[in-house]
Amino acid sequence: MPDETDRLYALPLDEFTTARNELAKTTGDASIKQLKKPTVPAWAVNQLARRREVDLRRLLRAGEKLEEAQKEALRGGSQSAFERARSDERDAVRRLRTAAAEVLHEGGHPASDQSLERIAQTLHAGAATEEGRATLRAGRLTDDLEPQGFDAFAALAGQIAPPSPRAKKPERAAERRQVEKARAEAAAARKEADEAKARLDEAERRLAKLRREAEAASKKAERAEAKSRELSD
Repeated sequence: MPDETDRLYALPLDEFTTARNELAKTTGDASIKQLKKPTVPAWAVNQLARRREVDLRRLLRAGEKLEEAQKEALRGGSQSAFERARSDERDAVRRLRTAAAEVLHEGGHPASDQSLERIAQTLHAGAATEEGRATLRAGRLTDDLEPQGFDAFAALAGQIAPPSPRAKKPERAAERRQVEKARAEAAAARKEADEAKARLDEAERRLAKLRREAEAASKKAERAEAKSRELSD
C-alpha cells in the first residue's frame, strides 16, 4: 500500500510508530509493522522532500550536473565547469539546511549544529548519485546517508593523467606547472568556500536564536496584554 505507507513518513515523528502499527492492524499486513522509524535527521530530510519540493529539485539537478562535471574533469575536461557545478550543489544544500532548522523547530526537535550537519551530509550524499537522488525524491528515509568514499575535489587535483612518455621535457615541465597551478587554485578555492560556509553557519545560528527570542517576547507581550485587559474589565 504505497500511498498509505508513504503517509507515515509525512507524519510528525512521534506519531510514526502508533500510526504504523494501526495501519498494519487495519490492513492485516504484518510487514508494515517492520517499517523502521526514521532518525530525526532522516525525518527532517523526508519533510523537506514534501515541503520544499522546488528547493529539493534544485539540489537534485545540481547533484546530477556535479556528477557529470566530476567525471568530465577527471577525464581532463573543464575544471571551471566542475567548480561551478560544485558551487551550485553547495548553495542548494545550504538553502535546504536553513529550511531544515525551521522543520526541526516546528516538529519540536532541537536544531543543533550536529543535527543540521547530519542533514547536510545526507543531502550531499544523496545528491551525488542517481540512486541517492531517487531516494531523496521519495522522501522515505529511515537513516542518514553516508557520503562517498572520496572527496571529488581532492580526486580532481590528485588524478591528473600523466604525460605521454614520448613528450618532450619542456612539455612535461609545462604540464607539471599547470598541475601545480591547478592544485594551488583548488586549495585556495576550498579554503574560501570553507570560510564562507563557516560565516553562513554562524549567521544561521544567530538567526535561529533571534527567532526564538522574538517568539518568547511575542508570547510575553500577549500574556501582558491579556492581563491588562482583565484588569481593565
